[in-house]
Amino acid sequence: MSLALRILLFLGAIALFVFLMRSVRKANMRIEDSLFWIVLSAVILLLSVVPDIATTLSDAFGFIAPVNFIFLLFIFILLVKGYLTSKRISELDLKIKELTQQLAIDKLNHHEREERED
Repeated sequence: MSLALRILLFLGAIALFVFLMRSVRKANMRIEDSLFWIVLSAVILLLSVVPDIATTLSDAFGFIAPVNFIFLLFIFILLVKGYLTSKRISELDLKIKELTQQLAIDKLNHHEREERED
């Protein structure tokens, strides 16, 4: 890996980390959600400082080139993150539906009580 690419990866990982810390501080992102991105930036930082890790792991798993291993690794990580995000959105949609239904029932009960009192 060239020195310029290593420096670019290092600076990118540091910039991502700083951006994440600002987002957490401003309460734009939950700490639980930011942990994934912090770990990902740490992995990028580690790979930029010690690129031999990618070479060693790609050789151990039988990849022809380390870049193939890195692409597959990051695609897998992002697919898992996408699945977990989709699952969380589905759970939140269900909660919103239940809360909306409960609110409608409460409003109906309130109106029925008002009509009985009149």
